Amino acid sequence: MKMCKVCRKKPRVERRVDSAGNVFCSDECFEKFEDAPDDFSHPYIDDYDMLRIAYIDWMQNYEGDLHKSIYFGYPKKSDLLEWLDETMDPYWDYYGLAGSDGVFSEEIFFYIKELLGLQETIREWQLDERKYRKWLKELRAKQLAAKVLKD
Repeated sequence: MKMCKVCRKKPRVERRVDSAGNVFCSDECFEKFEDAPDDFSHPYIDDYDMLRIAYIDWMQNYEGDLHKSIYFGYPKKSDLLEWLDETMDPYWDYYGLAGSDGVFSEEIFFYIKELLGLQETIREWQLDERKYRKWLKELRAKQLAAKVLKD
């Protein structure tokens, strides 16, 4: 695993790459890098950015969405699986390339594989009472804070 080009941290969910193959742990480190190539004219940059943002959102929020499905009854697992399909749908051509057409193609392929794995995780997900109680506590705190601000 490559380390961040700027801070040398291990990249996680918010990782980012440039067309030269440099890896960054976040957008902040990406923006700090002074010798970055001009990626804005790369033909895959828009697809890469869109799927990357969707991937980050899914990875950070899917468990909360599953807890919402228990508490509110919506969204259901089937909804999440359908939305994941819709997220990946525009990028299936990249999946066929299997990352063979450059850095951004490789990253898009990586994100699709990760999202396919997430589908399996969602299908097999079972409620963890400890995590659910923590989520409920956070939800109640947010509701209380919103009520205080409203009053």
